[in-house]
Amino acid sequence: MYYEISTIPGVTVEESVEMKINRLQREGQAGYLEGDYAGAVAKWTEWEQIEPNNPRALMLIGDAHLRMDERDKAREYYDKSLNADPGQIALAIRRANLLDTMGRSPESASSLNTYARLFP
Repeated sequence: MYYEISTIPGVTVEESVEMKINRLQREGQAGYLEGDYAGAVAKWTEWEQIEPNNPRALMLIGDAHLRMDERDKAREYYDKSLNADPGQIALAIRRANLLDTMGRSPESASSLNTYARLFP
């Protein structure tokens, strides 16, 4: 005895929002790991459009921009991610390091001092 799943002509299965987000995360990660940072940004930007305040999507887009040496864009997305979830200490440190490499050491130190006061 066996079961066969057949397709019925004219019937399509629609991708749920959760499935689409998961697919975009995976496809973006695959592109990122293969060095296709622009492709990763495209996938994660689609994800961001579905969940505009998701701090992880914003952080990952920033990471990809940093890999493409687009430091201002990376900082912009890191800022958006931290605004969505200020408790990301590791990202705050990464952002401070980025600011330092951009020659903005006073701003870097100030942001770290702010985090040290907020999250002792």
